[in-house]
Amino acid sequence: YRYLINNANFESYIKVIKTDAETGKGLAGAVFTVTRVTGLPSHHGEGNGQVVATITSDADGIAVTPLLTWGTYEIRETTVPDDYLDDGTCVTVSIPAQAN
Repeated sequence: YRYLINNANFESYIKVIKTDAETGKGLAGAVFTVTRVTGLPSHHGEGNGQVVATITSDADGIAVTPLLTWGTYEIRETTVPDDYLDDGTCVTVSIPAQAN
């Protein structure tokens, strides 16, 4: 007999869209720091608190992380586009451990 067991970690990208609050148009040049808050239990907390990506919005206001394993991430805007004010934007995003 032959058995095949696949243990798959769910992975995903996180996409950030930076827009002007008044016009709704995308804004280039916003920099976001992505930090792992929690990750794979098998890593026993290793890598928690680690910056896993720094991403910058393009001309359409879009910034995308590299492929990330499931867990919880903090996304903090660390540089705002020229002529805009820093409002301290920080959000927490979760990549689920299993398909919904």
